[in-house]
Amino acid sequence: MPSWAKTTGAGDEVPNETGKVPWFERLHDYQAQTVDYWFGLFRTPANPAIVREIHSFLQYKAIGLVFESNRIEGAGEDSLLATQRIIEDQFPEVPYDYGAFKQAYLTRLANAVDKETPDFEAMTKFFVPAGGFDGLAELLDERGVDEESLRLTIKFGQHEREYGEVLDHYLAYYIALQHAQVIAHHYARFNLNRVFRVSQEFRYRNWELWTRFKAAHEGKRIRHPTYVSQKLVKSIHRNLMQDQELDDWGVKAGEYRIDMRHSGTWTVFTHPKNLTHAMATWVKRANITMKNEEEPYFLRVAKVINRFLRIHPFPDGNGRTARILTAMILQAGGIPFASTIRSDKRQRDDYRWALKNADRSRYEPLAALIGRSVVEDFAELDELLQTVGATPLLEVEVDTDAIRRQFQPLTKAEGRELRVRERSLQRTGE
Repeated sequence: MPSWAKTTGAGDEVPNETGKVPWFERLHDYQAQTVDYWFGLFRTPANPAIVREIHSFLQYKAIGLVFESNRIEGAGEDSLLATQRIIEDQFPEVPYDYGAFKQAYLTRLANAVDKETPDFEAMTKFFVPAGGFDGLAELLDERGVDEESLRLTIKFGQHEREYGEVLDHYLAYYIALQHAQVIAHHYARFNLNRVFRVSQEFRYRNWELWTRFKAAHEGKRIRHPTYVSQKLVKSIHRNLMQDQELDDWGVKAGEYRIDMRHSGTWTVFTHPKNLTHAMATWVKRANITMKNEEEPYFLRVAKVINRFLRIHPFPDGNGRTARILTAMILQAGGIPFASTIRSDKRQRDDYRWALKNADRSRYEPLAALIGRSVVEDFAELDELLQTVGATPLLEVEVDTDAIRRQFQPLTKAEGRELRVRERSLQRTGE
């Protein structure tokens, strides 16, 4: 057993695990399986039925992240397919159109007050960040409407959440998702530029693409993407917690805490006077960590998230912010859905144990737990796709020879042709 998986003292018991290799030693297996699933998914021929299932699964995982649960309670159905149908009926816009989801909510509230469809812009003024829901409460008082009767709630799994709280969670995730797409775009451009510059074989065999790419980015420095910033983290937290009770915080949502915090008896979080410096250091280290491609991706994610949790910059909502950041970084790295550690007892126990190890700089269990969650999600998607006739993702043929051919050594004639092309391109640029 490697050193990071051993017990380190009283109370640090390794979770029970059946099988030859326990989950916390399978980081590299999960990483390899994820790559295989990814290639299988993106080599699966797209037909309308498969596209619908993928779309439905992305929606299901987004709802799971927003609600921090996995099943809709009281639906009368336990299967994933039945759950997805319920989601599609109730939340057709998630995760693709936050504005439509918000408008549907405001319309429901206004209908309860006026019994007729309102003007969306007129209702929106009651939901500005400065006033939160206070404006709506005043309106209800004026009209003699019992506010409690309008607390619209949604049940999902074991959780019942108010619609407004769900809206906040969704907006925070939507902001993170948009940032993940920006990261993915920048990284694709960065990586393509790197391959073009180090491989003359790739340049030769993709010459037209190379000339277009070079012309589009001439004189520009293509940097590795920035994964996190203080501004982004504060924005996620501000939108996530904007309608929570803040009386005992002393600060607004999106602002760092001003009091000492600790977790149980074994973790004391960063002193409030050091938070600005600590978060600046975290941002710098996080972006350096994500650039280190010698380490498995899940290990880098685990380091970034655990260091954030150790700082615990906000009075409340740090765990929810961390889950959204985790999903964001995973999606930026190519995971097509919002993946998060699930809420069942087994996962919670494993998560607490993995965090305890990560707090002592043994990050592999947390990384393995993240990897296990991603693999389980891919396996679930795989089962769905097979219901509409798709080949199992791990059995989809991947033409590795086609990839290798891109980097096969050039013949002497091809080498001469490449040099002629590059001299000509250089003269054209001058």
